[in-house]
Amino acid sequence: MALRIVRCFLTIVAAVLAWPSTAHACSCGGTPSSAAAIRGADLIFVGTVARAERPSPHSQKNADGSIGVGGPAPLVATFDVAHTYLGAPARQVVVVGNGTDCDQSFEPGEGWLVYARVHDGRITTTKCTRTRLRERASSDLAYLEGLEQKREQGILYGNVLRRMVRADGQPALQGLFQSLQVVAASDGRRTEVTTDPWGPYQLVLPPGDYDVWVERSGRPVGPKQSVHIAASVDRQLALIAEYED
Repeated sequence: MALRIVRCFLTIVAAVLAWPSTAHACSCGGTPSSAAAIRGADLIFVGTVARAERPSPHSQKNADGSIGVGGPAPLVATFDVAHTYLGAPARQVVVVGNGTDCDQSFEPGEGWLVYARVHDGRITTTKCTRTRLRERASSDLAYLEGLEQKREQGILYGNVLRRMVRADGQPALQGLFQSLQVVAASDGRRTEVTTDPWGPYQLVLPPGDYDVWVERSGRPVGPKQSVHIAASVDRQLALIAEYED
């Protein structure tokens, strides 16, 4: 019972600490798994940003006759699409921001995996989806390609927390501020993935039993945990890392 309480506590703490400080004004509640992100999307594609522009603020006449200028317009990003995983294929897709702190930023030339919603012909995405740079989307792409190829696969995901000792000598847990590696091993086969800098990770694995741990610069920095991965199931697991700066 005590172990179950500790695991529950770690999961709650992980959800609170999962997000980076640069996105503090955007409250998302944690990073979803690929499977959850797919369920919340209408369109999923890989593409390169061809253009990213913010239209000029528009002026409007106020009730008192004065002229006011609106705030910055949402970013409009045009993508050259390389592959569509969900939704109608297109050579180009235009993604429009919502004008909130949760809008994702895009720069010309960047490659992205985009999980988008479509409403009244308007395509949007936010920081609260798994939309991410192509170079950080290896596990997402592995899962999406597995779906296309009808492979048996499951997902292990969650957050890595760092165990610290506070100035008063008391132990504490905090989110990461650097990327670590999460490793899953089974029958001599090793699969690893790099965490997001603030701690979230996802591994796409064939069904089976695995030992899972965290590494930093090729050295284990956390205890092993044994997990069972079932086909078409998301398994959430908080992991602990402990190391000196």
